[in-house]
Amino acid sequence: MEFILGPVKPNNSWKSITTGNYFLSYNLNSSIKERELVSENVDYCLLGDVNVAFANLVQAEHQLSRVLKHIEKLTNGYLLFINKRENSITLFTDIFGYYHIFSLQKGKEIYVSSDFKHLLDISDKKVDDYALLDLVLFNYTLLDRTLISDIKRLKGGTELVAGPEGFAMNVKYNFAENFVFSTESRSLKPAELGDILVDNLAQGISREHDIWLTMTGGFDSRALLAACNRLELNFSSFTFGQEGNIEMETPKSFINKYTKEHKNYFLDDSYLKRLPEIVGAFIDANLDNPTMLDIVQYSFIKEQSKPSNVIVGFMGGELMAGQSIGSQVTFTAFAAKLITSYSKDELKIAFEAETELMGILNQEHLAKLTDGYIDTLSTYLHEHQNMNLLRFLINEKYIKFFGAINKVFKHHSNLVIPFMNADYIRSLLYADISFLRKKPFHQNPLQNFGYKSFYARMVKYLSPELGETKLDRLYKINDLCNPYRLPIAAAGYIKSHLFKLNKNKFPRPHHYDLWFREIIIDELKESHPGLPDQDLILPQALNPDLYDQYSSLDKKRLANAVSGLLAIKKIQN
Repeated sequence: MEFILGPVKPNNSWKSITTGNYFLSYNLNSSIKERELVSENVDYCLLGDVNVAFANLVQAEHQLSRVLKHIEKLTNGYLLFINKRENSITLFTDIFGYYHIFSLQKGKEIYVSSDFKHLLDISDKKVDDYALLDLVLFNYTLLDRTLISDIKRLKGGTELVAGPEGFAMNVKYNFAENFVFSTESRSLKPAELGDILVDNLAQGISREHDIWLTMTGGFDSRALLAACNRLELNFSSFTFGQEGNIEMETPKSFINKYTKEHKNYFLDDSYLKRLPEIVGAFIDANLDNPTMLDIVQYSFIKEQSKPSNVIVGFMGGELMAGQSIGSQVTFTAFAAKLITSYSKDELKIAFEAETELMGILNQEHLAKLTDGYIDTLSTYLHEHQNMNLLRFLINEKYIKFFGAINKVFKHHSNLVIPFMNADYIRSLLYADISFLRKKPFHQNPLQNFGYKSFYARMVKYLSPELGETKLDRLYKINDLCNPYRLPIAAAGYIKSHLFKLNKNKFPRPHHYDLWFREIIIDELKESHPGLPDQDLILPQALNPDLYDQYSSLDKKRLANAVSGLLAIKKIQN
C-alpha cells in the first residue's frame, strides 16, 4: 500500500478519505495481501502496510488503545488510524523506522507519504549537501536527512496526528531511544534465545507464499536454517555471489538435505554487463538515500523471483557480538569515531583528519559546511558509548542500509527479519554476554569466541543435525559445542582471521575497481553528461583516468558520491 496525506487532494485514481482539513489517498498495490490492513466501521478506519505478525494481531481491532498494546510488534511498516468522529488521522511508523516514511512541510502545511517520489512535485528539489556528505562518510544518509533538503524521513516510532487544529508529531515508540540499559545482567541460555527466534520466524511468514531463505556460510543464516528446520517448514534457499566464492561453496555440502530447492544467483560477467541497468533500478527505488555498496544485487534477485517470503539474517551478528569496522560498507571507521567522541571539538578534529586527504571533495566548499555538519551529528555525543552504538546500529545502519533493500522488495515480497524483534533484542542486551557490557570496537579473541560458542549452541539446540556442518570460518558447529573439539575451532579461527585461508582459496568477488570504475563511472560519463550542479564533489574526481590513483576506501566513497549524483539527476529530471 502507498499513501499520501496532505491539505490538497492528489490528482490520481486512488481511494480517498477526507477528515477535517486533510486528504488521505491510498493505493493497494502489494503482492503480499496479508500485509495490507483495511478495516473500517462507522466511527473508525484502520489502514496500513505492516509486517505479517502485527497484521495478524490488529486486523480486527477498531479501538486505538487495543492496537497500541501491540505496537512493539510493528517492526516493519506503518499504521494509519482514522477517527471519523474527531476528524483526525494518526500515523504510526514502525518502532525501528525500517519502512521509510517521508514528510515535507510548507509553512503550516505538512505532506506525508510512504514514497519519496510523491513529494518531489511539491518540493523545491534543493540538494542537501549534508546528505551527500553522509553518503561519502557513512555510505548512507543520517538522521532525518534525504538528498533533498525539504523532504525528511520520519524517525522510527513516530506518532503524527493530523486534525482540525493542524498536526502534531512526537517520537514515542522508537525502540533504541526507549531502551533502558540495566547494569545488572542475567544469564541467558542458548535454548531460551533460540525459542524466541523460532517464534519470531513463525509469526512473520505469510502462509500464502513460498518461503526462501538467504543462505551464506556464516552464523546468521545457519541459525535461521536451524529455525526453519525446527518449525518443519517446506522452504527453498538461495545464495548470491561470484561462482566459486566461499559464500557459494560453503552451503554446497549440506543445503540440499534441508531444502526443496537451492538456487545460486551468479554475479558473473553477464550480471556485470547489465550492472548499469541494475544500478539504475536500485537507485530509482532509493532516490532519497542511494546507498549501493554491496546491495544492488537485490534488484537483480528481485527481478528473477516471484513474490514470496524472503528470510534474511539482517543484524544477527551485530546484535550478538556488537559492531566491528571490517570492510567499511555497513559501518565505517568514521562512524566509530563519531560514537566514541565526547565533544564536538574532538569530533571536528576527527572529521578534518578524515576529509583533508580525500581527493574527491572540494575542500573550500567543505570548510563552509563543517561546523553546521558537526552540530547535526552531536546527537551521538554521549558518555555511554555503547548506548550510542546501539542507537546508531538501529536508527542509522539498520534502517538506512538494510532499509534500502526493503524499498526494493516492499511491494513484491515479504522480507522476514527474525533477529529484529523487541523480545529477541532485549533478551540479548540484558544478558551477561551483551555487547553493551564490553568496550566498543575492542576485538578480544576470547570474547568473540564466547559469542560464537553461544551462537553454535543455539544452532545445535534448534537443529542438532546441523552440528557437523562447516562454517565459512573453517570449523564446524560442533567444534564450538564440545570442549574437546575447541582446539579445532581455535585453529580454524586463527587460519581464517589471521591468515585469511577461508578466502584465499576461493575467487575474490568483484570489487569496486571492476564494478565502479569500468561500469558505473564510465557509464555516467558516457550516458549521463552534465552531472547536476553541486559544489561538494570535485568534477575532476569523476575522471576515470584518475581512478586508479585512489585508495580502496576512496573508491568506495566515490561510488556512493556518484550514486548520489545520479539520484540527484534523476530527481531533477
